[in-house]
Amino acid sequence: SMLQCAQGAEVPLVSINFTAKDMQVDWDKVNRVAPLVEQALGSKRQEVSVVTTARRLEKFYAHLVRWDVTRSNSGINAQSLVKLFRLSQVVLEARTMEHSDQDAELVREVTRLKDELQVLTHADDERERES
Repeated sequence: SMLQCAQGAEVPLVSINFTAKDMQVDWDKVNRVAPLVEQALGSKRQEVSVVTTARRLEKFYAHLVRWDVTRSNSGINAQSLVKLFRLSQVVLEARTMEHSDQDAELVREVTRLKDELQVLTHADDERERES
């Protein structure tokens, strides 16, 4: 979205671009979390403890956006790529859950502020009637 400045010039609120792919994939990390990824995508995917633990994988987002698969000389085979892809799926879903939580929190806060404003407005109306 664009912000109208006093001079009438449009200034972007956020500089939006893609992250440089400047790191090799850390296949050890991918392999270390693979069992949790498989749990999150498997038959236990609705269990609260599995969801809660797997949501922590959201922190991998910062790695995923910088990893360059073409830089990796070793570790690439079909099985590794499947693990990396499935990790990406869990991270994307975990991020979406995180954003949904934040949206719900914002809605609660706006509702609370509206209620507060209504109480204050009502008190002002009462005072005006009394005077």
